[in-house]
Amino acid sequence: TREFRKEMGVPISKKVKLVVAENKLDINNIKLVKSTEAVICKTANIESIVWVDSEPENSVSYICELGQFFMFKNDLFDAEKEILKLKKELEKLNADIEVLQVKLANPNFVEKAPANVVNAERERFEKSIALKTTIEEKLKELDLTTTKQTLKERFWRVRDKNQMLKDTVLIGLLS
Repeated sequence: TREFRKEMGVPISKKVKLVVAENKLDINNIKLVKSTEAVICKTANIESIVWVDSEPENSVSYICELGQFFMFKNDLFDAEKEILKLKKELEKLNADIEVLQVKLANPNFVEKAPANVVNAERERFEKSIALKTTIEEKLKELDLTTTKQTLKERFWRVRDKNQMLKDTVLIGLLS
């Protein structure tokens, strides 16, 4: 999990939940993980190990010699902060793209600048466009993730309020 945290940019100091999908491990590895759960949690700074039947939604997977493990995306990073960071990066990138478009559309620049400079600017423009596409895709994915999470939270809040109301009515009827 330390390697996985490093790949994902999650500091080792942050406690996360390790999700184990029993259908992704063989029986011997399930027994091994269960018997060493406390050691795994202590050494990898895992808050807890969550046992599930199958691959959980809203998670990222980590494969090691024992099998496939998961961590919830929301535990790994703050989606709202990541969205703000990506939007800021996208604004800067759009400004760079605009400058490059103007520069490359200028016939004086294209004709008078050395060919290697013009080619370098074209290459930078193409890379910027590709990066813009990647960032926009990440933003869509993160926005979808936060929307799903928000909807789930709202559902449980409404469900809990309705249950509290039912309990209050039931207590009132019983007294």
